[in-house]
Amino acid sequence: MTFRLVALGELALSASDQGRKLAVPKKGLALMALLASAGARGVPREKIASLLWPDSEDSGRGALKQTIYELRQTLGNHNVVIGAAELTLDPAEITSDVGDLESAYAREQWTRVVQLYAGPFLDRFHVRGSADFDHWVDSQRARYAGTFRDALEKSARAATEGGDHQMAAALWRRLAAEDPLNSRVALGLINTLADASDPAGALTHYGIHEQLLREELGTQPDALLTSTAARIRTGGTRPRQDTEPRRATSVRDGLPAARATSDSSAAPTLPRRSIESLRWHTDRRLWVAILLLLATGGTLASAWVERSPVGILASIALPPNSASRVTVDPHLHKIFVDGGASYDHSLTVVDGDTEEAQSLPHGSGVAVDPATHWLWSGDYGGRFVAVRNGRTNAEIGRIQVPGCPHHFAIDGPRTWVAQQCDDHITVIDNRTRAIIRHIPVPTLSRDEVSGAKGMGEIFVNRTTGIVYFWKDMIPHRLDPGSWQMRETPGIDGAIIAINEPANRLYARIDNGLQVIDGATEKVVAHVQLPGTPVRVAVGFGGRRVYVVTPKNVSALDGSTHRVLWTMPFEDGFTAVGIAADDGRRRLYVIGSHADGRRSLKILGLSE
Repeated sequence: MTFRLVALGELALSASDQGRKLAVPKKGLALMALLASAGARGVPREKIASLLWPDSEDSGRGALKQTIYELRQTLGNHNVVIGAAELTLDPAEITSDVGDLESAYAREQWTRVVQLYAGPFLDRFHVRGSADFDHWVDSQRARYAGTFRDALEKSARAATEGGDHQMAAALWRRLAAEDPLNSRVALGLINTLADASDPAGALTHYGIHEQLLREELGTQPDALLTSTAARIRTGGTRPRQDTEPRRATSVRDGLPAARATSDSSAAPTLPRRSIESLRWHTDRRLWVAILLLLATGGTLASAWVERSPVGILASIALPPNSASRVTVDPHLHKIFVDGGASYDHSLTVVDGDTEEAQSLPHGSGVAVDPATHWLWSGDYGGRFVAVRNGRTNAEIGRIQVPGCPHHFAIDGPRTWVAQQCDDHITVIDNRTRAIIRHIPVPTLSRDEVSGAKGMGEIFVNRTTGIVYFWKDMIPHRLDPGSWQMRETPGIDGAIIAINEPANRLYARIDNGLQVIDGATEKVVAHVQLPGTPVRVAVGFGGRRVYVVTPKNVSALDGSTHRVLWTMPFEDGFTAVGIAADDGRRRLYVIGSHADGRRSLKILGLSE
């Protein structure tokens, strides 16, 4: 038997032939991570003892010896740790993702490096009482992130040289999501989008990058970026010197690129405290990550989805008063199911690893802030919004609103709350949780409205800033710049999703979707489906769109709107919601069975 250590993303050890995770003590995992990162060089016993058992030199050496013994017993007498004065992992017994990544980087296999990087090194892993170990993790985390970014950039430039502008754009988008303040990266994406015949996308990214520089660093784009945007606006061709930016700002170090090396991973960095502050407090920086989100499974995401089937991996029972809408936090690997617009509601939290479900109060509507991992939900009867720590589920605070909250949208700095009873939209500052504005929503013009009345769901198009919702079954729009509200007569059905990278809106119509250009609000396509869509989830940087009807789930091409595949559900199951997790290649579908049971189905997309 051989073993596989995964240290990029979550830290876990598994049996290679079985693929199951093994229960290994935390210090044993930390020891293997240390050795995997060192590779063939090995690590002196004294250094390991000082990092993992800093309190006592003598007891640290003894604890290390005991940990190695316990590892061997846990693994069935397989001795994965070898050596005397310096310890290494036995390559015949155990492999690791970090070892494979470094080997691929040395062989200049850039695509392989990108595929192997599944997340930050030892993400959310800590050893209590060992600050030195945490500092070591920080340094290694930065090293592997730099290697990943460098491989992404080299892959993007290689795709450009090969004339594959669509692939190059996908790679630059992913790099921009990782390093949104880097102007060299922004220039690469802008040029590539223009080469891929997407000048609107190029100018959209320029606007986002310009706003990030201005608001977060107090600077402006340099002359090369500005002239590139001006050239694209006027339809000019790219000068030869635009291929390699000479003066693009490397914002990670705050200096002109001429003072940094050409290797992005070697560039000076901001102090760690400043970086963490940016990551935690910068809401608008998340626009880029959301707009440019790509699958973490590699650069060929669109290709494998095109040919991949879908299958049900698990079915998780849900409380009877849940299962209206579902959302996922891919970083925490948690799935959240709300209870809908009802006085009898609960918020269900499902652990994506253990598949255990927990029921919490105040579950009318749910949204996750990707910057803070705060969880926003409502109490329909109590007329308040509850904010929770998404990691611990602990309640942080409550915000009173004039109506009955039932649906949420987050655009970075703000949370938008749609309310029934007394129909309102409330806008809340995400940092301070202070009310920005309460907006009453009347029926604007049509007196005769059939069917259910009241406030529907709310969505924000971060590309344009426009807010969409429906009231009394009539589509509406709200411009936050002027707070002007009006109906959208050109849209036939309720907006049920927004594809921000593609700047497309999706409206529900009978047995299909109406696809609308987000810039002009003109209909660009009608998609025929085997039923009337209930919910839509957008994945893979906007290149895939997943639609559930009551009896089926379908995948669409985000560019051509072509239906790629459709999977029917078993008899008696009625779907009501869907969410997508690109990194784990999962779809989450909620619904009810003929006997009234509610369940969450986990669907896997396989190669």
